[in-house]
Amino acid sequence: MSSANIGWLFYKDYFKGLDYKEILDKKEDKNSKYIESKVAQIIASKFVKTEEEILGSTRFQGTTSYPGLILGSGNAHEVPSVKGQAILGFHFDYTSGLPVIAGSSIKGVLRSAFKHPEYIQALLDDADINVEDVEKEIFNNADVFFDAYIIKADAYERILGDDYLTPHADPLKDPIPLRFIKVLPDVTFLFQFEILDKGILSKYKKAELFQNILGDLGLGAKTNVGYGKLENFKKNQTAEELEVERLEREKNLLNEALLSKDIAILEKFMVDFPKSDAIDKIKVEIETLKFSTQSDSLQKKFDELDKKNKKYLQTFIEANEKYDYAAEIVIEANKCLDALDKKVEVSIEILSTLGDAKSFKTAIASLKTISDDDKVIIAEHAKRIYLSLKGKKQKNCFKEMQLGSLLNDKVFESGIKESVGAK
Repeated sequence: MSSANIGWLFYKDYFKGLDYKEILDKKEDKNSKYIESKVAQIIASKFVKTEEEILGSTRFQGTTSYPGLILGSGNAHEVPSVKGQAILGFHFDYTSGLPVIAGSSIKGVLRSAFKHPEYIQALLDDADINVEDVEKEIFNNADVFFDAYIIKADAYERILGDDYLTPHADPLKDPIPLRFIKVLPDVTFLFQFEILDKGILSKYKKAELFQNILGDLGLGAKTNVGYGKLENFKKNQTAEELEVERLEREKNLLNEALLSKDIAILEKFMVDFPKSDAIDKIKVEIETLKFSTQSDSLQKKFDELDKKNKKYLQTFIEANEKYDYAAEIVIEANKCLDALDKKVEVSIEILSTLGDAKSFKTAIASLKTISDDDKVIIAEHAKRIYLSLKGKKQKNCFKEMQLGSLLNDKVFESGIKESVGAK
């Protein structure tokens, strides 16, 4: 609340000390000085912030811009023949005495914009939306428009100032300045609405539409010369409401990301919402998409193989199925096959791509030199292949590999068999 009830100062105290006999006698010196002091008192009143009253489920702030805002100018306030008076009425909240924008005025300005459907269509940026239906949904429904009240003043806590009209009654004479009261620039109002959220537009989309209209058309009197324009709109929400909106936004973006089947969009979601409960789900989806992409590439390579290579590669895939093989491993196996078929030297790393005893034996035979470190790797992959096989294939695994003969080291082969429990 302000330091004094400005509404009472303007409509009650303002008139108390007037000398009405002087007015009748058309004398104005005494009254002019009195009125000057009262207007000065009114515009010097400071704004004191009070606890905000939360009304409605949708709220946003808007700030007055230069030259200011005129409210309630149609109310009577003029006194005949007194210089320096404030000639226009003003609209104040009865209880707090602060300037207030009536909810009916806000609704009226918003509705007037719908006389120009092409303008509304442009603001909504959606050619498929029927503007007439939107108008009915907003104004013929249960949506409520509350009064807008001040929540923040300028740097000096001032909210009111004065300005002048200069009508030229006689073009040959100097105009007589007529004084009036206005809300100063940089004063922030809180706009509040109770808006149904289910319909053509969500409450968030409606709030955005309202902000655009008020920013373009303005409120109050003399908007044609710049008064009443608002700027710097922003949401006004409690911590609980912000959290609900954040969760709703996260949910919507998660659905969009999953439907997109786009790894870049999914990874961006993980960056934007690192604490989301859906992170593990997103990771699985990314791996699935990567595998799918690799599988498509693999299928193309597979289709290009000749009959003999297709049979070999299919055997490799079946042998490695329990390891949830990656597509790049299979592609490496294809490279391995080409190398073995061409009887060229291969590296020890090729063993990691193999999944059957026969190809393992061929690969070992293709190694020109085998160091002690290489034997460790050979033993590791020989065990891996043995454990991946079943039944007869497992029983004949080491017999088919012939590691003792190839490496001329029967003790080495026996050690591998013993470690896996093979006979």
